[in-house]
Amino acid sequence: MRSPGARDATGALTVALCGLLFVLGAAPGLTWLDAGELGASAWELGVAHPPGYPVFALSHKAAMMLVPFGDVAFRGNLASGLIGALALALLVAAGRRAALPRAGLLAAAALVGVTPAFALHAVTIEVYTGVALLLAAWLWLLGTPTDAADRRPVVAGAFLAGLALGHHAELRPLALPFVLTAAYGLRGDARAWAFVLLAALSGALVVLYLPLRAAAEPWRDWGHPATPAALWDHLMGARIRAAYGDQMGRLAWGDAARFGREVLLPLGPALPLALAGVLLTLRRRFTRLLLAVVVLDALYAVAVNPMGLRDLQNGLTAVTSIALLAVVGVEALAVRLGGRAPLARAVGAAALLLGAAHTGPFLRGSDVGLPALVDAALAQTPPTGVLSVASDNLAAGLAFAQGVEGARPDAAVLVRQHLWDTTSLAPIARRLPTLFGAWWPPAPPETLPAFQGPPAAAGLRWEVALGVEGQLRPGGLAPGFPLFAPPPVGAIASPAAAAAARTVRDLAATGALEEPQARTALAHWFVDYGDATGDQTAYDRAGELDPEGRGLVEGRRAASLALRERWPDALAAAERAVAASPTASRRRA
Repeated sequence: MRSPGARDATGALTVALCGLLFVLGAAPGLTWLDAGELGASAWELGVAHPPGYPVFALSHKAAMMLVPFGDVAFRGNLASGLIGALALALLVAAGRRAALPRAGLLAAAALVGVTPAFALHAVTIEVYTGVALLLAAWLWLLGTPTDAADRRPVVAGAFLAGLALGHHAELRPLALPFVLTAAYGLRGDARAWAFVLLAALSGALVVLYLPLRAAAEPWRDWGHPATPAALWDHLMGARIRAAYGDQMGRLAWGDAARFGREVLLPLGPALPLALAGVLLTLRRRFTRLLLAVVVLDALYAVAVNPMGLRDLQNGLTAVTSIALLAVVGVEALAVRLGGRAPLARAVGAAALLLGAAHTGPFLRGSDVGLPALVDAALAQTPPTGVLSVASDNLAAGLAFAQGVEGARPDAAVLVRQHLWDTTSLAPIARRLPTLFGAWWPPAPPETLPAFQGPPAAAGLRWEVALGVEGQLRPGGLAPGFPLFAPPPVGAIASPAAAAAARTVRDLAATGALEEPQARTALAHWFVDYGDATGDQTAYDRAGELDPEGRGLVEGRRAASLALRERWPDALAAAERAVAASPTASRRRA
């Protein structure tokens, strides 16, 4: 086996090649979902949504300051790519420590780098490449037995375990096999245990970032974890568990099938090779650790956080581990072939590269839709106006526009899901003290002063939404893209039809209509447009834009028709809704 200290340029080559890949695939600016909120939190060193991500905030802030070109969003995208390249390089280094061939490891890194579960987060502002980096570091330190008298790898691994507390919650179950491995190697060594515990506590000190920054009252201060109780709730995701508790802790066949289809299948030939690696080398520590990561990550994705499957936020560590197991399988088969081992290794590496060639292109490199959406929303908002938003896309995008770019500090962005508590309201109240008046949670959201009286007087703009929060929309608002707004003074007819035409034209002009997230956001708008106007062609357009959500679209059509007492049409729409989502119907029954 190679010496752990032997010189090897494979890691540097991996960083160079994967780094170039992620730079070329990086989004040119801000992207959808949580990128805006995370980018704003990193830029001002604020507090992001649970569990707060202090490790992410500090590392991305450093990269944003050091990269000498591009705007803040692009620099944040590059930061995720750099961290992803380092993660793949460390995975290759861990494989070299386990005596795996260089060519196979480079092919595995290429496969992981273009797999959607990894690539989508390596070209935008996200936390998941950091998860892969910490996993790779554990594998490099603890995956292969070293000198039993050398406790440094275990102490370093303990420090990383403490540090992981300040990153994504997914790392907590993934740390378990490494903790057990380290504990087994330390049995009976009290002095080493003292160093290990001290190292773990030292790493865990990173969580003090959260109360320290919350006390400074930054613009992004999600949950204000300035007290021990609030800090505990933030680290444990109490707010998220309260919102999604009915979806957590259960096993659903649909979620498992989606994990297999969207996370595992893109690995192609790596899957049977990984299975061979498990069957042939299960007694090796390296194999057992990789297998444990795959199993724990799959359970986390399907049972603990199935919400992340919708946005391909789960499965990244399973993908990286399976790719390494595939190299293990190739090497095990090569050893058994004896004189034909070089040919077997070459064929195995070629199979992994072939899988990489068929995973499809990056989906972020031409992502331009969200900035256009945010600009349109702000342009439509009058001075001291109130924007009522519900989607992660617009909420995060506006957070970035205001917190990083300094856009429209006079506008109040209210996230409707947060109006039942003080999660995101206190920073707004400090900045705009007259906005809420005497209103404060747990007072009902519909009694908020901005929702009372004529919307035009409050400067109210309202984002469409599919869900309970969409039912709060006050009267007097007409469809307009991307926000519902008071109709123009003196308007004779609803401007809804013209707004629908402008919607398609504006998005098509920017190329955003090709982006999956843009199509989903537009589908939601068309559904709400149909609810408001009764125009049935709007539901048809929504179904074309979002085929996977056709069942929900038809359900909303049925409700709209029923409210208008068009009972036969409503029944037909309800039947189509059931036919479009039979598994969901069975679960509800």
